[in-house]
Amino acid sequence: MSSLTFTFVKASLLRKPGRTVFSILGIALGIATVVGVYTLDHNTIVGLSKRPDQNWRPALEVNPGNDPDTAQDRLRSLKGISDICRIFQNDVDVSVPGLPAPTTPAGGRPSGPRARLFAVESGPISDFDTWRVLDGRTLAPNASQREVLIGEAIAAQFGVGPGDTIQLSRPRRAARRDCVDGEMKFTRPAGGTDVESKTFEVVGILAREKLGWFSRGRVVIVDYEPALELFSGVRISERFWVRQDPKSDIESVRATLADNFSYDFNKRAVIGQAADERAFRNGARMAGLLALVLGLYVIFHTLSMALLERVNEVAILHALGSTRRRIARVFLTEAFVIAGLGGVLGLAGGLALAWGLMYMGVSTVGMGKGRHIVGFVVPWDAALSLTALGVAVALLGSVFPLLRAGSSDTIAALRGEEALKGGKASRGFSAFAALLVLGILPGLYFVIVPVVGDHQGTLIGVVLGAVAVMVLLLVIPLVVPSILALVCEIITRPFTKRWPFAGSMASSGIRNARTRVAVSVSAIALVTAAFVGLKGMTRSITGEVLVWAEDAFVNKVYFTGLPDVDVAELSAAVAANPDVIGLELGSARRFGSFLLLGSNVDDLTGYGPLQGNEQLVREMKTQHGIILSRRLAVNDGYELGDLIPITIGGGAVQDFRVLAINDEYGYFSDPDERLYGVIHSEYLRKYFCVDVGTTDNVALRVREGAPMSAASGLLSELYGSSAGIGSLSGPELKRFFIEDIEVDFILFDVILGLTAILAGLGVLNGQLLSALERAKEIGILKALGVSRSQVAGMVLLESLVIGSLGATIGLALGASLTPLIIVALQELSGLPLPVGHAGLFLLWSLIGAVTLTVIAGLYPVWRMNRMDPVRAVRTG
Repeated sequence: MSSLTFTFVKASLLRKPGRTVFSILGIALGIATVVGVYTLDHNTIVGLSKRPDQNWRPALEVNPGNDPDTAQDRLRSLKGISDICRIFQNDVDVSVPGLPAPTTPAGGRPSGPRARLFAVESGPISDFDTWRVLDGRTLAPNASQREVLIGEAIAAQFGVGPGDTIQLSRPRRAARRDCVDGEMKFTRPAGGTDVESKTFEVVGILAREKLGWFSRGRVVIVDYEPALELFSGVRISERFWVRQDPKSDIESVRATLADNFSYDFNKRAVIGQAADERAFRNGARMAGLLALVLGLYVIFHTLSMALLERVNEVAILHALGSTRRRIARVFLTEAFVIAGLGGVLGLAGGLALAWGLMYMGVSTVGMGKGRHIVGFVVPWDAALSLTALGVAVALLGSVFPLLRAGSSDTIAALRGEEALKGGKASRGFSAFAALLVLGILPGLYFVIVPVVGDHQGTLIGVVLGAVAVMVLLLVIPLVVPSILALVCEIITRPFTKRWPFAGSMASSGIRNARTRVAVSVSAIALVTAAFVGLKGMTRSITGEVLVWAEDAFVNKVYFTGLPDVDVAELSAAVAANPDVIGLELGSARRFGSFLLLGSNVDDLTGYGPLQGNEQLVREMKTQHGIILSRRLAVNDGYELGDLIPITIGGGAVQDFRVLAINDEYGYFSDPDERLYGVIHSEYLRKYFCVDVGTTDNVALRVREGAPMSAASGLLSELYGSSAGIGSLSGPELKRFFIEDIEVDFILFDVILGLTAILAGLGVLNGQLLSALERAKEIGILKALGVSRSQVAGMVLLESLVIGSLGATIGLALGASLTPLIIVALQELSGLPLPVGHAGLFLLWSLIGAVTLTVIAGLYPVWRMNRMDPVRAVRTG
């Protein structure tokens, strides 16, 4: 950088520190918000997925059922499945050649290290991300010799590593026990002790995570075919691990599997992929995009208009002999400094924002979910790309007007005859800004930060609709700024009668700076619309919870910590109490493809679809009937009459028929799971040997209009008061849900708060720019005796008008977009959302927008009142 360039850049940045600082701050806030949101989302998914779990399971494990030979081909033909891997697991004994063999104590069980063996297909398993090799390599597909991966505990005990050999042998066959007609019975006699060992070469040691964590590191993984040889003649329980196609949502894959197979679903393995979680994550990403667009849009115009206002400076430099190239280098260097500092601060601020939100327990799948995010990982590729994108757009804000300024007439500019701010130049600049910020920027953003889940036409449609609305909101007023200027002047007229000087000067300022006013009005309108839309969406979700709660739990009281009470005794007491009409068992449950709950059907006939329907009661008892929650039916695509295959004892599959879809039975807050089915408790005992005769966790349904205390009184009569019994009423649970929704949306409030600050910076920069361009005029007025209060009134009145008009447009836009947002969320989450509105937040949005713009005008007022009239008149 030449000394002349450095001198001019330094002088420009330091001479107007307010413009410099606020421009850098605007760029930094826009970048920090989007970087913070993406980093938080990345850590939410990665951190929650990294939690150690010795009971690690894949997301989807399919039972081939009664026809395992054709199951693999049938699975491959299903839509939404990209890979499948055949697996089985069993216990295995480990020994090392040359070391003493395990001894057998009096109890008859080997004392040597027993490990858990996973037999996998080494080819397909590579796409499943089921382990990490700490030392060595992974299994080679179609290896010429038997290979094995061993856990850290095995490696440490035997002192073996990659290149060594170990021997694996199946244990002496223990007697097999399965659930048969409600009793655990021996279905296979114990086998002999003579087993054949197989030698395997150790090719890698597993880290203690995922499969490597299983059995606390006592795990071995081998290829499928050698494992079959090892367990030749022994019955194995074959399963298929299924990997969903990244272009498909987990709900569509589950629905496809549910029509054909019994499967186990591990919700913890697909953090952030459930419909409601995807909607929440995508909403946060859209809010981040809004902040980036608004921040760069405002700063784009601020830098550009500031440069156009410096036409005289360009003309003087050119008149003094500076070439256009040198002049361009001066202004581009200044833009690089501002944008570069904004980018660095934005990147650092975004990472700090993400860390701070994580520290407070905020995530992009909600807050207060009882899940701890492990570690803090910086997604450098995306974070740096987003920062570079923001810096590039900010720089382009200087390039376009620089070209215009560089081609201007020097003599005309020195005479003050140059009018670069009006006419075709201004309209061309506005069109260029609209194309860049509203077209190119969102497109590049979605390349860096794609939406969660593919084929979400509804979401893409909403985004395109929002972009179209932004074009209408931001482009039309800028291309034809006289529309907003005229409206602003009309709003100003009543104030002119009361305060003639402030009103006339505000009208003059608005009339002579139409583009600047349009940018400020549009920024305030955009933030107001986003706030109204968000609050409307929140109220809609709250409304859905209230409707669901009326069916699911409002008239229930939940009791935990009961002293293993006799269910028959409690059922008889409920039948004799007119105020308590139902009993549901919370301890009778099983997890599989969904949560399966059991209750005595006779205890459910006082309410819901079983009330007065003897045929339905009979089918529930004798024909393997099941009642599904509405959320489960929607997510997995079940309808009345469908057969649901469920794996029962011994690996067999039993079909249950959907007899009703209803939320009045079965919901318990621990676990908080809305995807569940209810069957007759006798089936749970018969097929899974679950104890349904005693319970420590129940829900009592209270008759409509009866006091909640009726349920507590019934238990007190039977068992007396007990300090260990906990209770939670339906109304209390409903309040918890509503508070939980409000807490979950703290992330959106933070993003909108930062976006509001950005809009305020836009107004502040605009007013500050107005102060600079009207320096000579204000200097003359102050020399003629205009007071500080009159100057303040002029600026604050203009801010008031901008805030009022922007808020009004934003309220109308937000209210009209709210139904579209709710419909999109309904399609994505499967929730029957009622159309809500922002309510009192409409008024608070108006007040907040006006207050924000007035506060933003305080610094320019202070700046103007500190202005030296003589210097202002002399230098302009």
